[in-house]
Amino acid sequence: MSGRLGPLVAASRRDRPDLRVSLAASHLAGLVIGGHILGVAPLARAEIEQLVACVVPVIQHYLTGRLPVVPATRAS
Repeated sequence: MSGRLGPLVAASRRDRPDLRVSLAASHLAGLVIGGHILGVAPLARAEIEQLVACVVPVIQHYLTGRLPVVPATRAS
């Protein structure tokens, strides 16, 4: 696990810290790509406070919430 969030998430003793950090990072990267690189108008025009208010609960869930358990599927 790399980056600054990795050790913090690992210290929280939550399951799957690598996945948690990857989900949070990819979500944030998607916002940057959508708003600043692709120029998706609603993202590009949004006030930072609005984006933060929308995204914080999701990022918090990725880092500390319960992750879904998906049953293993059998290969046919």
